Amino acid sequence: MLTYSLASNAARRVNFDEVYARAFNDSRPGPGVKLLQIDSGLENGGQPTNRRARPLPDPKIGHVNSPALEISPAGVVSRRASIWDGIRVEVVQFVTHDKIEFRFHAPCHLLLVYEEGVRDEGETVVDDLPPSTLRTLRRKLTFVPAGHEYREWQRPRVRSRIICFYFDPAKMPAHSDASGLAVWQQRIVAAYIEEHLAEAIPLHVLAKLVHLSPYYFCRAFKQSFGIPPHRYHINRRIERAKALLADPAPSVTDIALEIGFSETSSFSAAFRHTTGTTPTDYRRTLR
Repeated sequence: MLTYSLASNAARRVNFDEVYARAFNDSRPGPGVKLLQIDSGLENGGQPTNRRARPLPDPKIGHVNSPALEISPAGVVSRRASIWDGIRVEVVQFVTHDKIEFRFHAPCHLLLVYEEGVRDEGETVVDDLPPSTLRTLRRKLTFVPAGHEYREWQRPRVRSRIICFYFDPAKMPAHSDASGLAVWQQRIVAAYIEEHLAEAIPLHVLAKLVHLSPYYFCRAFKQSFGIPPHRYHINRRIERAKALLADPAPSVTDIALEIGFSETSSFSAAFRHTTGTTPTDYRRTLR
């Protein structure tokens, strides 16, 4: 089974057995059973906490009206879900042995856990990774990072049961040691910005190049480059402007237009903000 891993922010630690019990049985746990959240952040001016466990709010239990995981045909499964702040747990129970197809592409992380599952034939794919045709799926996991595409089809031999965990990246605690972009992702993004330096580059375009959601891409980019994507784009424009200013022939206005600024005033303001001096004064220092 595919286990596609991409660096992401640390999630809250939860007891999945207890989460599953609530979602599948459609009942609240008995006395003494608690779902816990462990906070690993820093408090009190940067001092580590004692990581005391605290109960999460009671979930809302009911039928899934708009599930993130697309299942076709819908009538071959039953679905139940429990929802917490930033976490949704869904139990998908096969009720027939008919062919079934799954699709997922959303701005949240998805972890699929096969509690039971055997297929006579089928295929699982995450983005452009090599497909998996594994037959026995019991106790196998598939992780789909936010913004990535997951596809699966199968002819089940048994009536499988899958537990789906949906994690909202925006609700996950941020950590200073969160991973950034992979080296290959940094190369692709940096090269694209250089090739389109004079153009406006939407955030979603850069995120799509490296198969990430805009939200996660922006955080990972800043972790890798030290500044947000837009600031990096401006800085690269200014570096190009410095090289062009070394030639006395083109005017400051011509250079501004060449690197994507529609007005000389906006170029001068960006140049001064980045370098501490104006384009004209910088050119004088090169003589």
